[in-house]
Amino acid sequence: MRKLHRLAWVAILTVVPAVDATAAADAATVVGGEHGQVLVGRAPSGATVMRLSRLHHVAEREVQLGRLAELSAYRPETRAYGRRLVADFQALDQQISAMAAQLGIDPAMLGPTYAGENTASLSREAQDLTRLGAARGDELDRQFWVVVAQDQLAAADMLLPVAGADPRLDSLVADVARQLDASSRAALLAAAPVAGPPPRDSTPAASVMTPDVPPAPVTTPVPLTGRF
Repeated sequence: MRKLHRLAWVAILTVVPAVDATAAADAATVVGGEHGQVLVGRAPSGATVMRLSRLHHVAEREVQLGRLAELSAYRPETRAYGRRLVADFQALDQQISAMAAQLGIDPAMLGPTYAGENTASLSREAQDLTRLGAARGDELDRQFWVVVAQDQLAAADMLLPVAGADPRLDSLVADVARQLDASSRAALLAAAPVAGPPPRDSTPAASVMTPDVPPAPVTTPVPLTGRF
């Protein structure tokens, strides 16, 4: 009888670790290693992937708009703003890709994840780019600033917290938020010459004499003389 109890405990002690190991394997993913070692970490949640994909889309969208302005805008202020937008948000997108790698997320997942939950937004953005691509001259610049303002406001909404997302994303979200704010302020300054009325000529118009009005007579002053 004691032998049966001992065998039962051995069976339990053997099965329990196996079950625990299986559960851990189900909730884990390989994230890298070196010298033949495998580092295993918990798989990122769907909320983490979703939040990171939103950050990636924000950066990618700003780069798209920046390139359009850089290549097609009419005014130098708009082209310069576009170059700055590309440089700033490309740098942020590199940080986002690095964070994805750190969390064990395939960067190829970021685009489809956002597209799956924001089909209406993607459709509107595509229409905006088509409309901007067809515009010319000052009209392109004016439409560009309207689209930038709309997109940056919408991007700020996408930075709101997502329940269950990895807290390690918080610092990256803060970086994106700061860059969006700085880019919005720069847009207000750069758009001012485009949105305002054309500058007036500050040089007064030359006076033209009417032909039928004779000029005023020129008189020579006569010295006064007095009697003494």
